[in-house]
Amino acid sequence: MRVAYVIAFAAVGICLLYCLVKAAGNDRKIAVVVRRLLGAGLAAVLANIVVVLTTDKNICIVAYSVFFVCIDWVLYYVFRFALEFSGYGGKKHVFPPVVWWVILGVDSLSMLSNVFVRHAFDCKVVRTESGEVFFRTIPFDMYNLHLLVSYLLVAFSLLTLVYKAVRTSEIYREKYLLVLLILVFIVAGDAAYVFSDTPVNVSIISFAIGGIMIYYYAVIFVPRELLKRTLIMVVQDMADAIFILDEDGKCIHANESAHAFLEAEHTDLRSMERDFREWSGEKKLPEEKDFSFPLTRERDGIKIYYKVLFRSLLNDRGHFLGSFFTIQDRTEELNNLERERYQANHDELTGLYNRQCFYRRVAERLAADPEGEYLLLCSDIRNFKMINDVFGPRKGDALLLGIADVLRTQTMEEEIYGRLVNDRFGLLVKKEHYRPDLFSLERRNVLHIEGNYAYPVQVCIGIYEITDKSIPVSVMCDRAFMAIAVIKNSYGRNVAYYDEGLRSNVLNEQALTGDLAEAMENGQIRIYLQPQMDGEGNVLGAEALVRWQHPGRGMLAPGEFIGIFEKNGSIVRLDCHVWELACRQLRRWKDQGREDLYISVNISPMDLYFIDLFKTFAGLVEKYGISPGNLKLEITETAMMSDLEKQLQMISKLREAGFVVEMDDFGSGYSSLNMLKDIQVDVLKIDMAFLGETEDKLRAQKILRTIVELSRQLEVPVISEGVETQEQVEFLREIGCNMFQGYYFARPMEVGIFEEKYM
Repeated sequence: MRVAYVIAFAAVGICLLYCLVKAAGNDRKIAVVVRRLLGAGLAAVLANIVVVLTTDKNICIVAYSVFFVCIDWVLYYVFRFALEFSGYGGKKHVFPPVVWWVILGVDSLSMLSNVFVRHAFDCKVVRTESGEVFFRTIPFDMYNLHLLVSYLLVAFSLLTLVYKAVRTSEIYREKYLLVLLILVFIVAGDAAYVFSDTPVNVSIISFAIGGIMIYYYAVIFVPRELLKRTLIMVVQDMADAIFILDEDGKCIHANESAHAFLEAEHTDLRSMERDFREWSGEKKLPEEKDFSFPLTRERDGIKIYYKVLFRSLLNDRGHFLGSFFTIQDRTEELNNLERERYQANHDELTGLYNRQCFYRRVAERLAADPEGEYLLLCSDIRNFKMINDVFGPRKGDALLLGIADVLRTQTMEEEIYGRLVNDRFGLLVKKEHYRPDLFSLERRNVLHIEGNYAYPVQVCIGIYEITDKSIPVSVMCDRAFMAIAVIKNSYGRNVAYYDEGLRSNVLNEQALTGDLAEAMENGQIRIYLQPQMDGEGNVLGAEALVRWQHPGRGMLAPGEFIGIFEKNGSIVRLDCHVWELACRQLRRWKDQGREDLYISVNISPMDLYFIDLFKTFAGLVEKYGISPGNLKLEITETAMMSDLEKQLQMISKLREAGFVVEMDDFGSGYSSLNMLKDIQVDVLKIDMAFLGETEDKLRAQKILRTIVELSRQLEVPVISEGVETQEQVEFLREIGCNMFQGYYFARPMEVGIFEEKYM
């Protein structure tokens, strides 16, 4: 029997040693605790082997003392394991580790000192039926301390696991319950020995087996099982369809997405296997070879795009174990990619090609057809910024959409078109297919803003004939827009071709525009004054006319730059500067006591749209401390044609503030009488060029006579400009006009000369 006990204990010890060695490479905290538990258990087994082998009582007592000490530490590490396993290892507890160390230290010293004082237990001889001698312990009162420590450790371990099992989720509860069963097994083994009459303490076997089970379950089985279950849950919840196959190609698992992919209503594996076979076409899958392929299916008339991936599973020696299919629904990804590709090549508002895509497509077409003759057309809307500002962005967008519709409906299939930027569009056509009436026809029908305000929308078209296809498309477009720049303010022309002379003109315009800011800052922009006289030849005031003393080009007359600035919008800045110079001059005259003189300034049509005239002029007279009556404002009737109600309100405010408003070039428009009916002005200004524009001068004189008579009855003074001859002066005096301006009296002159001559 002794040999059987030794063999049994040795076998258990070898198992413990094996587990201890296997656990040595694991640095996880719970693995460290299990190693210590196994080590204490191995020491207890060795001590028990000594108890079985010895026939000397004293040696037996020493071995039992060591055994009991080892059991203390086994149970302590079981408790530590329960804490780590439950996730409470790093938290504060009622009994921190140092308290347990003190208790265990006291109990260990008690057990070891028993060798000398026999205060805890003693040993008695037990003989078996075969006559073999063994020693069994006889407990004393101090042995109860050892039992109390042991039972406390067991109780705390059990409570920790029960508490965790109750509070955790169902998927994890099983692992805590299994460890609880292991501890119950250990306690049951110890209880079996206490109430039995076996000559040897075999409870160590239950302790050892429990330690081995703890090692396997906590260090090996639970992580693997938890990983397996987690992976199954992850696979089950994946959006991709997953089919797992064994080495024979049979489907052994399919997640919910796989069921949806096969449109299967059943969940049993055999039916899934049948459906999978039908889908895969009974193909023999290649071993040790991974591949992928696209798949397109149609559901409810909608195309669904998939990517199918096949992967082989190999063991450590490279042997084929099985495989799996992953079927990814890439419909949204591909649709997003297609949407991004579309957005990268198309204009967001109109849906036409954007600038970069238009350039690329035109370059590709020209490269593919080197012998073809092509025209590049670019369009631009006159005063589009003003349209946006006055009529609102929604009207502007509607206008752009109208142009896009024209291009879609009126172009041929092979022609390329796109929106380049803002209100600019491009179109590539074969020279033989060019239709000059294309845009003009649709412009009348589509490109007209409706509502409370009528504005004659016009589209200018620049045409570049492509003779050198190596030139970048962007440069071709620039040249087409150069052609547009020539006609942008020529309301009778809407189409222009590019030629080399345009380039120099555009460069000249750009240079003057670029020089304007510096010219205003450095005093190069000056006002010349042309006197306005009464019938007696006395000076009443003057009209301010702009001149530019350019450092490189000399004195520039208005005709050399006014048209350019009206075309590109810089006229507004120039007008504001001229008005400021006029107010500054009026202030000087006021300081000299000549508040009887006035200066007339011109207001351009674009000024009415881009600035608040009342705020601007009111601010100037306040800044320079001058009377509003000394600053006369000349507005052409043409400028009043658009948004008449708004302009009437503005003129009324100016007149109420004391400004004198003159109707310039009266009679040159198409609705002068209607304007005179609606617009309350202080002075009418007529141009004597009216007489030179007709062969029937007598008829023209009668019309002028009627205008002067009409103004007299309306009590509106009349001033005539462009007076150049004595004959004209006499005729004007005869019909009742007694205020004059023109070369007959004086040409425009510098301010200093004006002051020397008339002040």
